[in-house]
Amino acid sequence: MHFLVASTSPASSSAFTSPTTHLSAHSRASRYTPSPALARLQRATNLYHPMKQNSMSHARALTSLLPSLSQPQTRTSTQLHAGPHGADYQATPPGHIHDLAVIGGGPGGYTGAIAAQKHGLDTVCIEASKLGGICLNHGCIPTKNLLAAAEFYHKAKHEAHEWGLVIDNVDYQWEKVIAQKSDVVANLNKGIGYLFQKNGVDHVEGYAFIESINLCEAPDGSRFSSIKIIDPMRVKALRENGLPLSESLAAEPALKTINAKNILLATGARPRPMPNIPFDGDKIISYKEALALKERPDNLIIVGTGAIGTEFASFFNAFGTNVTLIARGPHILSIEDREVSKTLHESLEAQGIRIITNRVLSDADTSGEGVTATLSPSKEGGESQNLKADKILVAMGVIGNTEGLFPEEVPYGLDTGLDILPETKQIALNRDTFAVDYTKPGTGYETNLPNVFAIGDVIGSPKLAHVAAFEAETMVKRLAGVSTPDIDYKAIPGCTYCSPQVASIGATEESLTRDNIPYKASKFPFVASGKAQALHKTEGFVKILSKPDNGDILGIHMIGEGVAELSGEMSLAMRLGATVDEIIHTIHAHPTLTEAVHEAALGAYDQQIHF
Repeated sequence: MHFLVASTSPASSSAFTSPTTHLSAHSRASRYTPSPALARLQRATNLYHPMKQNSMSHARALTSLLPSLSQPQTRTSTQLHAGPHGADYQATPPGHIHDLAVIGGGPGGYTGAIAAQKHGLDTVCIEASKLGGICLNHGCIPTKNLLAAAEFYHKAKHEAHEWGLVIDNVDYQWEKVIAQKSDVVANLNKGIGYLFQKNGVDHVEGYAFIESINLCEAPDGSRFSSIKIIDPMRVKALRENGLPLSESLAAEPALKTINAKNILLATGARPRPMPNIPFDGDKIISYKEALALKERPDNLIIVGTGAIGTEFASFFNAFGTNVTLIARGPHILSIEDREVSKTLHESLEAQGIRIITNRVLSDADTSGEGVTATLSPSKEGGESQNLKADKILVAMGVIGNTEGLFPEEVPYGLDTGLDILPETKQIALNRDTFAVDYTKPGTGYETNLPNVFAIGDVIGSPKLAHVAAFEAETMVKRLAGVSTPDIDYKAIPGCTYCSPQVASIGATEESLTRDNIPYKASKFPFVASGKAQALHKTEGFVKILSKPDNGDILGIHMIGEGVAELSGEMSLAMRLGATVDEIIHTIHAHPTLTEAVHEAALGAYDQQIHF
C-alpha cells in the first residue's frame, strides 16, 4: 500500500526543512511543467545506484541539471482514467506540485490524506492495492465479520436451548461464510473512495518509488520531491524473482510522476514469517490465506497466541475445526494482565481449544498429506514433539513495509542556509521499521530525510489501526501549523475479539509491581451483573488499577461479553486524568454492562453494592 502526503507548513519540525519550503497562501496555485532537464535529472537519479557512482560525482551531475526549470502551468480539470487494477482514479495533470503525498492507503494513510486536505494541504494518496490497507481488506474488518458469523452459528447450535428455543438442523455453507465478508469489505472500499472525492484528495493507483527528495525547485522558490509511479504487477514480478528491489525499481518505467513538497510514509506491515519456514500459501499460511480458505480445515495448528492467533482460534473452533494454539512463552496474550490471560486460557480450553505453552515451531514437513509440525522447547529442558494438521497458520506478528521505496542511496537536497546542495544518504532504519522518535514531545514524525515523515506499523509504534490513524492526524496537523496534543502512548486501548473478548488500557499489575508503583486492584465479575445474567454471558470481569492515595487510574483490564465496546469510557477517563471517584460519581445506565465499570471503581474503596 502506498500513500503520499506532501506539506510544507512552518509548523514542520524537521531539521531539514528550509524556509523556502514553507507553504504560502498561493502555493496550491503553483504549478511546474517538467522540462528536458528534469527528465535528465530523473534518469541520473535512477542510474545512480546501479552505476555505483561516488557521491561527489553524482552531486556534480545533479547540480548541473538543477538550474533548468520551466514556467508554471495552470492545472487542468481532473479527469478519470483506468488505474492498474481497473478502478477509476483521479489523475493529477503532469507538473502539478502537491503539498503532501501520502504513500499507503490504510487506516493511517487515508486518514492522514483526508485530514491534510481538510487543513488546507493539497494532498495525493498513492496506493498499490485496494484502499483500506491490511486492516480493511485482510485484517480488522473481515476477521470481525467472520467472528460475528461464528458467534451467531455457535449460539444457534449450542445455546438456543438456554433461551427455550428449538432450532433444528443448524448448519453452514463454508464458501458462503467466507464469501459474504467480501460485500462488507467492498462497501467500505467504496466509502473511502467517496471520502477522497468529497474532500478533494487525489487518489493514484500504483507503486510509489521516491526518486529524489527536495532536488527540484518550484516557481515560488520552494523545493519538492519526485515520485515515480510503477505498475504494481511489475513490482510483484520483481519480488517473486528475488531481484534487488531498489536497483530494479530505479530502472522501471514510470506510469506517471508525482511531485510533492512533503511525503508521508504510511506503508503498513505484512505477516511475519517463521525463520526458515516460509509461507507457501497452502499448508503454511498467514492471516491473508486463512481469510479465504475454500475448505474448512479439520485440524489446524496456530503458531502465536496474540490477538491474531486467539481470534482465528475462536473462529475456526466455533465451526468445528480441531485447533491447537502454540505459545512461545508460558502465557497466551502475553502483553495482557496475567489474570486476564489466565482466565482466557481456561475459557479457550473449556471450549475445546488445545493450548501448548513454552514451545516453538522448529520444523514443518509439507511433503506428505497435510503437514507435520515439530515443536521444540522454547527454554532448556523438555522434549520435542510432532503434531499433524491440515495447515499451520503462522500468527507471529507483522513486519514493516520499508523495502523498495527509495534508491539505496537517496538523492536529496541539503539546505546549507545559503543554497540547496545535492547529497545522498540512506533512510535510517530501526530493524524492520523506519527510525522515527514518535514519543519525543512535539514530534512531527520526521525521518532522517528532509520533508519525509512516517507513521503507523512502519515506525514500530503500537501496531494498531487506531494508533496509525491518530499519528497521521497529529502529523498533518503539525505540518499545517495546527496545535495538537501529543499522543499518550501509555494510554493506548487494545482489544482482542476472541470469545470472550479482551480489552485493556494502561499498566498491568505485573508492570506496576516491577516498577515498584503502589496500586489498588478492584474487580467486579460479570456474574454479578444483571445485564450479563440477562444475556446468559456471565464469564469475565472488569478490573481497575488505581493509586491508593488519590484514586488516579493506572490501568483497566476487562474480559467478557462485549468488553471491547466498554473500552471507550476507560480511554476517555485515562486521557482526562480521571480518578475512580469521578467514575463513581458518573451515573451509568441500568441495565448495561458498563455498570461493571462503576462497580469496579467502587471497589477501590471496598464500597461495591452488587458484589
